[in-house]
Amino acid sequence: MLPLVNQSGRSFSRRAALALIVLAAAAIAAPGVNVSRAPAAPAEENRPVDERPVLLADAVAELNAQAAQDAIGKDQPPLTEDEAIASLRGISRKRTPMTDDVYNALQKIAVTRMLPAKAKLDFTTGWSGHNGFDFTVWWADLSIMTGEKTGYTYRLRDRMIASRPLTDEERERLKVELRAQKVEQAAREGEP
Repeated sequence: MLPLVNQSGRSFSRRAALALIVLAAAAIAAPGVNVSRAPAAPAEENRPVDERPVLLADAVAELNAQAAQDAIGKDQPPLTEDEAIASLRGISRKRTPMTDDVYNALQKIAVTRMLPAKAKLDFTTGWSGHNGFDFTVWWADLSIMTGEKTGYTYRLRDRMIASRPLTDEERERLKVELRAQKVEQAAREGEP
């Protein structure tokens, strides 16, 4: 199996590679790849997973602290607890389909102002490949676990900032990356 490497030449961890495969699968269903341009964070497996509920206000403060260190995020208005709650209360299930369990879990967050165990707030600053363009975005997302290995991500803030056409080289690299990720995903699905 060929190792996956990021733009700076570092190898991806197995967990990060799997996350890229999931993104690739989403990109195949809805062309475009989310690309976080956030500063390098500790490897996913080295970051502690909070096994207990967390105050929404604390999670928002942590997201804003990370955003303040990001080239795109530092110029964005900080997310507020009120904005997160309003976004959750304003969910349109016609526009954003989800199961009753997911909807109820998100509404519970709005009422209790608590994130359940293993939930997190995160941001994305780039989306590449959709309609042949690279986008600068500011997406604030809330991810919750729906099962032992499954989850749901709801976009609290969705801001398109800029776009530019992909170069021929970028288009070709994206095609190669997507093909490699599809092969890797197929191999993983075949594993016992």
